[in-house]
Amino acid sequence: MKPSNRMQKIIEKMAKARDVDLSKPGTHFKAQSDGFMDLVIENAGLNKISVAHYYEQNGDLCQDPEICFLVGCDGRWYPYEWTTPGVMMFGRVIGGYKNYGEVDGVRGEFKTVARNGQRKLATFANQWADNLRMQRFT
Repeated sequence: MKPSNRMQKIIEKMAKARDVDLSKPGTHFKAQSDGFMDLVIENAGLNKISVAHYYEQNGDLCQDPEICFLVGCDGRWYPYEWTTPGVMMFGRVIGGYKNYGEVDGVRGEFKTVARNGQRKLATFANQWADNLRMQRFT
């Protein structure tokens, strides 16, 4: 499995600057940068960290995108779940939900992993982290 080291590093830096302890379930914070959608980071419990941009549409909050990370026993973040609004293009729905790992709901660890998809998602998460840095979210 491939961790997302750059995303983990940038989010932990942002949390530290806000004096937020992301190791506690339910902990969350919002980061803003002029001209960009709000970024929300949350400990969703069971070793799960959610990182998502949000926008409002017809009174509803929509994620675009959201990536969920499993915090491994080694402390590294492994992306496994990706969500973005579905959009119809050329008769196909683009976007939606992808899950590259099944997580044990009691122990908070991977039961199965789709390794190729998970590696691609980790690469995307690292690119997104670079964008967050350039967009001055840190």
